[in-house]
Amino acid sequence: MQSKEERLIQQYEDALSASDDADFTSKDIQILLKAYKRSFKQLNKIIKISDKQQDELKEISETLNDKTHKVRSLLDNAEQGFLSFGYDFIIDDEYSQECERLLGSDLEGKDIADVLYVNDETKKEFLKEALLNVVNEEEKLIKDAMLSLLPKEVVVNRRAIKIDYKILKNRTFMIVLTNITKEKILEKKIAKEQEILKMIVIVVSDPVQFYELKDDFEKFSKNRRLFINQNLSAKVNLSEIYRDVHTFKGSFSQLRMQNCVKELHNLETKLSSLNTQENLKNQDLLEILDSADMDGWLDKDLYVVQEILGEEFFDKQHKLEVDDKFIFNIEDKITYLLQADNQHVNTYEDILNEINRARGTTLNHALSVYPKLCHEIAQSQEKQLADFKIIGGEDILTPIHFKPFIKSLIHLFRNAIDHGVEDLETRLTLEKHEYASISCHIENNKDNFKIIIADDGRGIDVEMLKAKAMTAHLYSEFELSNMSETELLELIFLDNLSTNDEITKLSGRGIGMGAVKAEIEKLSGKISVESTLGEGSKFILQVPTSMYGELINIASNHRDNITIEYILSPVVNRATTYLQSDMKINIKNKAEFSYVLIDEIKLKAYCSYIHISGLVDVSVCISYDQFLLDKLLNEFNQGHAIADSDIAEFRESISKEVINIITGNALFNPYDKTVLEITTPSIIEHDELIIHDMHQKIAHVILDTEYGEMQILVGRF
Repeated sequence: MQSKEERLIQQYEDALSASDDADFTSKDIQILLKAYKRSFKQLNKIIKISDKQQDELKEISETLNDKTHKVRSLLDNAEQGFLSFGYDFIIDDEYSQECERLLGSDLEGKDIADVLYVNDETKKEFLKEALLNVVNEEEKLIKDAMLSLLPKEVVVNRRAIKIDYKILKNRTFMIVLTNITKEKILEKKIAKEQEILKMIVIVVSDPVQFYELKDDFEKFSKNRRLFINQNLSAKVNLSEIYRDVHTFKGSFSQLRMQNCVKELHNLETKLSSLNTQENLKNQDLLEILDSADMDGWLDKDLYVVQEILGEEFFDKQHKLEVDDKFIFNIEDKITYLLQADNQHVNTYEDILNEINRARGTTLNHALSVYPKLCHEIAQSQEKQLADFKIIGGEDILTPIHFKPFIKSLIHLFRNAIDHGVEDLETRLTLEKHEYASISCHIENNKDNFKIIIADDGRGIDVEMLKAKAMTAHLYSEFELSNMSETELLELIFLDNLSTNDEITKLSGRGIGMGAVKAEIEKLSGKISVESTLGEGSKFILQVPTSMYGELINIASNHRDNITIEYILSPVVNRATTYLQSDMKINIKNKAEFSYVLIDEIKLKAYCSYIHISGLVDVSVCISYDQFLLDKLLNEFNQGHAIADSDIAEFRESISKEVINIITGNALFNPYDKTVLEITTPSIIEHDELIIHDMHQKIAHVILDTEYGEMQILVGRF
């Protein structure tokens, strides 16, 4: 409703617009004037108030701008990046300068996931999905837990960046970016120094192991070409080289010699690439070995040791060294006296035993390095492992040719941690003890000793083994379906078959278990495995201490003829594995062993001869039944027909080739070819077999196969 003044004003305005004869009294005009005066006063008052408010607003605006500038300046100089983005992940137009230094320029309007993970679509999707899940979660406790699982660190533009996440109102995110590149570099430096200190502690704690590994690798590097046997195929040589490299890598890892571990890992990768190469030649292997700067790899680690421990650590002047050849000569003389002087048999045997103990090491001591290795690997993988010791083996001496076998066991212990033992969270979920258990027991029996290595880890997944065997085209589904549980478990000993999907510096190449099997078979031993999924695995290694008779006892102290047995043991072991594993020829009965006089020996149709000198001075003679020799010839010739006129020459060639392979593989030491020297094989007749002392006996072994007999003689003839 209008007031009286408002109605008069309205009438006045209407009258002015309509005509000039509107009837206004003087009283009406006065009222109208008063109304205009009041309105004018009110308008002036409003104008004054407005001017004051504008001044106040201006002052507030200036203060706000000043504060905003200070905040922006503070954020820009905080060495942290601050930015926000919405539910669509598009970066807002306001962000601190540090964001551009860390993530690049012109961030406005870009997708935050594209900025943080330029070429990783998987991580982009994960980040977005995780952030949306956080926003949509209503429970604060769950929301906070989900936030803690978001990626905390990224690498952008070669910078390590830490990310903190904040959830703002209106489904908006804010992240705080911190450059932690320097901290990461410092962490790596500290970690490297820690690894160096660990290496030094291990080296100082067990210098004998360090010196031995150093010497072995130097000899391996020097004589690397000798590992390529031109009489064998490139694939066979590749397998042997691969195993040696893998074992060396494990040994250096045990001593924390990181440079050698890294370079040997790279060498493994190069060798692995040859596996699929068609028409692989031995020359290809030689080229890779020749290109490897093995001495340089070792020198880098040795330089670190020398810098900390000094040159005197490598000075062996305080260590008494006796040449092996000198020891063997003494043993030969004592053995001769033992045969000639029956009155002092016990005295001579005691002396031989003491020499053997001084030169050798017990099996328990040889394996004693592995518990510590297991704990170090477990610690590096954040797994809990209970303390354990090697039980038994104090009365078993390990001869020289056991050394590769002992070293290969590193793969069993390492795999027990890497493949077997679960992490703490998994073990607790499975209601297992938080500390995993590994054990190693040695049992010494009359004819053999056993090493039993067990763990209470996850066990072997047979179904996964079958799948991997089919993927690697090693067996068909039909062949696998007809295998027993034991046969399926033994798939783990196949080369290039690993239960680990990822290749690491520890494992994953599928070589380690095959290396163990290869080494134990060289000793005529065998390895078996028992496993229950979810409960653990047990490996049983059985090695003969007596080789087909009571007179030869490799691991004990009692030796009737040291020199002959030193040669006979590995030769017969290798002959057995050569026939059974390489040629797939079954040995029907237990080998017959005896010491015989020269006139008691009747050689087979074809007989090959090799002389061995150096540490020992003995000869090896192998003869064959013709049917067996023809079977070997057929295998070598891959079934191709041979003319009757050439058959005799071929038989002689195969006879020499087989003794060369067996004796060479059994005795030849590529690390140091001065230990034993082996002559070129030759063919001999029965009347050419001459012995200087007609009363001296010769070691005589018969291997009875499905194709006939192989006769092995070792002695001084």
